[in-house]
Amino acid sequence: MTDALKIGLLAVIQGVTEFLPVSSSGHLVLAKTLIGLQTPSGPLLEVVLHAGTLVSICLYYRRRLLGLAQGLVQRQREAWTFCLSVGFACIPAIVVYGLLGDAIEELFSRPQAAAAMLLATGVALLSLRWAPPPSHTATSRHWLAMGLAQAVALVPGISRSGATITTGRWLGLKPDEVAEMSFLMVLPLLAGAVLVEIP
Repeated sequence: MTDALKIGLLAVIQGVTEFLPVSSSGHLVLAKTLIGLQTPSGPLLEVVLHAGTLVSICLYYRRRLLGLAQGLVQRQREAWTFCLSVGFACIPAIVVYGLLGDAIEELFSRPQAAAAMLLATGVALLSLRWAPPPSHTATSRHWLAMGLAQAVALVPGISRSGATITTGRWLGLKPDEVAEMSFLMVLPLLAGAVLVEIP
């Protein structure tokens, strides 16, 4: 199998797993090992593939994003509050990567670590069977908690959507609200990662 076909296979795996709470990055680390694809150390390939995720999320939430953009221009309080909350939720991941970026990137070359973290993701998802019923609307406390979960998910094998959605559900947020928060709060991080890694 040529490298082009191997990368194409990884792109399919990325597309299938990205919107499921199963850690696309963890699956990519394992898949690279299984098919014998040699890539530069670190998450470069994963970031390139996640650029497609960035585009797909923007397309799926295009009406919501357009509404937010219009709200920002029109100085609507709700739009500004939501966008500031998204930025607030990104801070933990930025800080963690700034402090531990090299160590985190090294894990993308360790399939054993990714496999262990996939097991941890499975346990976290299983815990949702006992999550409390929805009873809250998102506040800054909820955004911060989900932001911390997103920071933990920088480790390959920890599902970002799984970690943030699990956190939000345990805090009593509605499933549809948590899902939207989870996918929109990653957009600035994906954009930043692409801008940093691609050059």
